[in-house]
Amino acid sequence: MTSLDSTLKYFTNSDALGTSLLAINEKIHRAIVDLEFTVTQSVEGQKKKLTVKLIDFEDVENNDFLVTNQFAVQGLNKTIYPDLIIFINGLPIVVIEAKSPFKEGGMGIKAGKKDAYDQLCRYMDSRSDVVSEGAQKLFHTNFFTGIINKYHAYAGTITAGYDYYLEWKDPYPFKVQDMVDLKNNGQNLFLQGLLEKQNLLLIMQFFVLFETEGDIRIKKLARYQQFRACMKAIKRIQAGKTPLEKGGVIWHTQGSGKSLSMVMLARMIRRTKGLEDTMLVIITDRIDLDKQLYHTFKGIFPATYTMAKSNLDKILTRAETVEEMKALLSAGQAKIICTTIQKFQCETDEQPIFEDGHQAIKLFFDKAIEVLTNKSNVIVFTDEAHRSQYSNLSMNMRKALPNATFIGFTGTPIEKEDKSTYRTFGELIDSYTISQAVEDGNTVAIVYEGRRQDLQIIQEQLDEDFDEGFRNKSDLEREAIKARYFNKITLAEADDRIDDIARDLLIHYRDNSYKLGFKAQVVTVSRLACVKYYNALMKHMPSVFGDNPIEVAVIFSADNNDALMIKNHRTSKGEQDLILARFKREIEKDRLCMIIVKDMLLTGFDAKIEDVMYLDRPLKEHNLLQAIARVNRTYDKSFKQCDENGKEVESQRTKAFGRVVDYFGVTRHLEEALQIFDTVDVGEPMENIDSLYRKMLDYKEQAMRMFDGVDKSNLDALMNVLEPANIRAEFETAYKRFAVAVNTLMPTHVTQDDLNALKWLSYLRAGAKARFEPEDAIDISDCGEKARELISEHLKSQGVYQWIEPITLFDKDFKEKIYHGSDEAIASTMEHAIKHIITVKMKENPVHYQTLLERLLKLIEETNLNWEERRKQLEEFVERELNNGEEELARDLGFTQKRQLAIYETIKNSGSPSKVEDGGATYTAGYDEDVFKDITMDIEKTILDNRVRGFKTNPTRLSEMETAIYEMLLGSYYTVLGYDGVARLINPIMDLAKIHYGELD
Repeated sequence: MTSLDSTLKYFTNSDALGTSLLAINEKIHRAIVDLEFTVTQSVEGQKKKLTVKLIDFEDVENNDFLVTNQFAVQGLNKTIYPDLIIFINGLPIVVIEAKSPFKEGGMGIKAGKKDAYDQLCRYMDSRSDVVSEGAQKLFHTNFFTGIINKYHAYAGTITAGYDYYLEWKDPYPFKVQDMVDLKNNGQNLFLQGLLEKQNLLLIMQFFVLFETEGDIRIKKLARYQQFRACMKAIKRIQAGKTPLEKGGVIWHTQGSGKSLSMVMLARMIRRTKGLEDTMLVIITDRIDLDKQLYHTFKGIFPATYTMAKSNLDKILTRAETVEEMKALLSAGQAKIICTTIQKFQCETDEQPIFEDGHQAIKLFFDKAIEVLTNKSNVIVFTDEAHRSQYSNLSMNMRKALPNATFIGFTGTPIEKEDKSTYRTFGELIDSYTISQAVEDGNTVAIVYEGRRQDLQIIQEQLDEDFDEGFRNKSDLEREAIKARYFNKITLAEADDRIDDIARDLLIHYRDNSYKLGFKAQVVTVSRLACVKYYNALMKHMPSVFGDNPIEVAVIFSADNNDALMIKNHRTSKGEQDLILARFKREIEKDRLCMIIVKDMLLTGFDAKIEDVMYLDRPLKEHNLLQAIARVNRTYDKSFKQCDENGKEVESQRTKAFGRVVDYFGVTRHLEEALQIFDTVDVGEPMENIDSLYRKMLDYKEQAMRMFDGVDKSNLDALMNVLEPANIRAEFETAYKRFAVAVNTLMPTHVTQDDLNALKWLSYLRAGAKARFEPEDAIDISDCGEKARELISEHLKSQGVYQWIEPITLFDKDFKEKIYHGSDEAIASTMEHAIKHIITVKMKENPVHYQTLLERLLKLIEETNLNWEERRKQLEEFVERELNNGEEELARDLGFTQKRQLAIYETIKNSGSPSKVEDGGATYTAGYDEDVFKDITMDIEKTILDNRVRGFKTNPTRLSEMETAIYEMLLGSYYTVLGYDGVARLINPIMDLAKIHYGELD
């Protein structure tokens, strides 16, 4: 038998390759893509196994493409006539059903799409196990299927449910704007994006995957944003000349398939010419995520990748120890290595720098981590790029892999002001926002509902009992206790409040999510609140659920010093894994319906069956975004239930939307977070690294210079330097500036010496606080339990009510619905708007707007809970300070422009010394306003004389301007400012120069 005969026999007898359509399809997929099909042929008298290459993926034109219309295919019982079939080299690869767009119904009914879907299912024989009504064999070689109707087109696979047939909305690498009359021919996005020859071969090779979810095997087709992101990333890797140019950030909102994007990109890299020898390193910051990603990769890559006994010998492996990771990376082989960032640990020197006898603590410096490989064929994927990737461990990782390329994957957005992410990973590669994900059906919409309690504090009795309970404390200590414990967090732990919410929550769950077959997560302010919620839910369970109660579990970390009621809910890692496995199962199989947490499971936890989060905790920004995204996963799954006659029937459960029910009141934070969540604006160009690094070195020098002439290992002598209160204050300022600068440059532009210097200064700072401030310190650490008891005793809940009706996030009238005219609502809106304005303008005049921010915070503190007064004062604040304040102040001082005021206020705020010694002579500093005005105008003149077009991004020009300002100030105003005063001014003045004078007039 010839090779051709063997190949023909393989496909004509494909029914024998598996027991189901999916099994056969996967086997043939691996034959075509992974080249797992071989034939035996006689070569020069010897029989050899030869790999059969059915499609030439490298040379598009070396293949035969054919499109048929109404091609007749004979099934077991019937002949079917698919509208379109795409053949490559005689193999039917894509089957498409075309429907009239006029068949679409109203009220969200897509009749044409549903008819086409049903027709494809009929062709595949997937509607009945008894009767054959199609030609299943046509789909043995199928890669994906499509539904088109002129205006819209949808793509899916042989296992995709109706809701998983999604539109392909980007023709990348072609541009939407280059397509003709797309408005009247929307299907062309599908045709151009999926069926253009090169794209089709790429999708077949890299973007069709088989994955096991639970105990179900599923065939998946990439979504357009995954294809686009991977293609852009490969292009950047191939074109970039430096690791930073090759790397970058992929921001795809949570729930849109970040893990699969990693797998797809990894497959592309391993099979792309010139990149085959790449070592891929997959980095996360949590063990459970590391295991999850490894499991995902393992389920998709060939089984041969993980067949070796030793982790060191596997192609796809998970480094479980530091030693294992170092061995794998040092080998520099073309492997895929999953590990955690925590394994990039530094060793410490054996001898301490010094020992603090007062605190019995030794200071050790960290050694620089060794270089594990200098190879440049290393690409690192990092999960949640902008969260844990700036730490010391990340710096160590980059030192260990100095020539590696880093690609950051994140599900939460990078804020406009966040330059560190792009300095660390490179520019944005691709973005995909939550609105796009919801619109495309990759995630479900999130509905927000505000519920609150009518709380009454019996103030008079509380005051009496407070004074009695803390009679042994001083007035200062009692004020500290009130500030620390009598706040919204402690109120949230009050027994009566939690009892009322627990009952309301249980009823809300029963009447909504439970009826639909979904599960819930409760997020609380503390572990104590977790336990109180559990007890309250159990108390009300019989009255709400009767004889058919649900199960509730608490998940948090606990230690031996916790109170007994908390320790009773402590669970091991294995027990927690079991709880989560039960939680993810259908209600019909497991009635564990609700988990209660504080911090755990708010990130990286995916339970598609969870559709509601009951939020009773203050979360903001990325933490809030990550938390609410727990409920945005799609869910579309069949299940069996009993009908009214007790007969078991097949049903379908589809999640329409996720819910966030807010009992704490995070409305304002939610609005702020959403503005970040759905933006693709990456902000201004990055500031020059050399300039930032020079600043950091200046700050380091200023802090270290305070200890010149003192033995750096003599702690007592160093403490003597810091004994005067004014010196400690100066040291605190210098330390903070250095620490902030180091943090800004982490992890790629800081040396181990810089970190050790910061560690040494941090140690001195802690020592000074312990040595010189204990007599002033207030210790109220034992007052918390008593304070909570008083709050619980004197706080009475009058019930829970709905104060914000359910509203879908990102609806156009979202703001109007959550703010409906009350003083509290208007004041909250104004407060948010004012803070936003101040934040935006802070860079223009840091001193002025920092002062305004402090005034605003004081106003808010002074009007606590008096919403009417706060609204009134905020209106006055806007009129007085924001609308006209800066212009009036500049005019009163005789300046013609606000930028001059910014320089003037920076000079006044620089903290110039009152006396300067020079060669035995002492000069008294002048603080006359006219002198500061003169300095202002001379600085502006120097800036204007030295600026050229584009200077703010030109390191040489910036350095020249900085030198000119420095020399002018020393030459003309040394007696006023002194050397340290000039040094303190340079960096903030240069910042203002770039902001206000960057563009030529």
